[in-house]
Amino acid sequence: AVPKEAAGTADILLPSEQAGSSSSSTCGCGCLQGLTAWSRRLHSSLSQRAAAAAAAAAAAAAAAGSTAMPTDFCDLQTELPDSEEEARDLCSANHDILKRHVDASPWHPGVILYDAAPDPPPKLPTDRRPRRAYRIPMNSKKPVRLDNKNFEGSFLFLHRIPEDCSTAENVDNPYQSHFETKTRRWEARVQGRFKQVPHGSLFVGCVLEDFDYSEEPTWAATAFAGATVPLMEMVVGETFYFAWGTRGDAAHEPDGEFSTVMTNFSGFDQVIVTRPDEEIPSIDTDITGLGFCRNVMSSGQYRKAVKHAIANMDTKNTYTFCVWGSSKYIDVANSKILTPVKTIDYSGFLGEWPAHFVIYSLKDDEDDPRHLEHKKIQYVDIMVWSSDMEVDTLARRYEFIDERYI
Repeated sequence: AVPKEAAGTADILLPSEQAGSSSSSTCGCGCLQGLTAWSRRLHSSLSQRAAAAAAAAAAAAAAAGSTAMPTDFCDLQTELPDSEEEARDLCSANHDILKRHVDASPWHPGVILYDAAPDPPPKLPTDRRPRRAYRIPMNSKKPVRLDNKNFEGSFLFLHRIPEDCSTAENVDNPYQSHFETKTRRWEARVQGRFKQVPHGSLFVGCVLEDFDYSEEPTWAATAFAGATVPLMEMVVGETFYFAWGTRGDAAHEPDGEFSTVMTNFSGFDQVIVTRPDEEIPSIDTDITGLGFCRNVMSSGQYRKAVKHAIANMDTKNTYTFCVWGSSKYIDVANSKILTPVKTIDYSGFLGEWPAHFVIYSLKDDEDDPRHLEHKKIQYVDIMVWSSDMEVDTLARRYEFIDERYI
């Protein structure tokens, strides 16, 4: 079973760590429990159990006259490994996959990205269950596929070759010409269709889903937020919702909140709406000027156009969302915020945990404006960090998988 322990501790117990056992074991790579039977049974056993549980819950709810949502497989118990040796092998293999993906970066430090949306995020800052994470190569020649229960489409992350890259001559970047006439450092593109019409308010931004919430924010973190949030509001021209996240013992409570920096959909720099009878622009091509673009419209016109598009969202149109405006100030590869006054290194604030670029809808609640997990419907969740960061602990929270293309 999954215990509710302090953030940053064990997620799935090994047989020797269960109640009544006198011994405790760690895997050779330093994890307490490895990946368990998740990776072996994920596509068969768990999905079958999830379907059965959902059907049973729906039937029970119908019989009781309830409209409550049925259980999804994030709420199911994850099976224990057959042996500690198997758990250690799984964990070690997961570390090897992660290392292979990091080593494949065209330069270092580079940007490491994974699609973490196939499985729901934890319901609480202290609830940790292994999730699948599909690799997203930087400057991929074709988009990678996104597919979860709420959204299907593709994603592409473009990055200019750094000026100080010693191996620049050997780097094959199919998008380098795209940056030649632009000041942006990188660009993220999301394209796809919603599987259900979004309800509530839509948000885009950053959430720390894996962070250690056992300690209160440090003065360095306070300084970081004090400089970053106003800078982003100035660059984007939109108000941001900011929360430190629930800390200490309160993180165990059902209403725990993640550290959050989010804004509305006008925070995107480009939005393209493609009707079913129109040709869908491929995000690995030049889409400059298509749809609504912040850099060629007044702020009022752009905000009005995006608001109208959101109000008329459906499951038939294809939506393309692009972000690049903040890239001039956010150096993801080097974990730095470049303000007009000074450069801030945020790697110490994140520690060994990545950030998550997310898109979600939030149930409107005038009495409680917090962005709690039970009020969200997640559409996109891209885990991102610098290849310079040490993230070994992630091996017990994610099953790293090779990229899947459209």
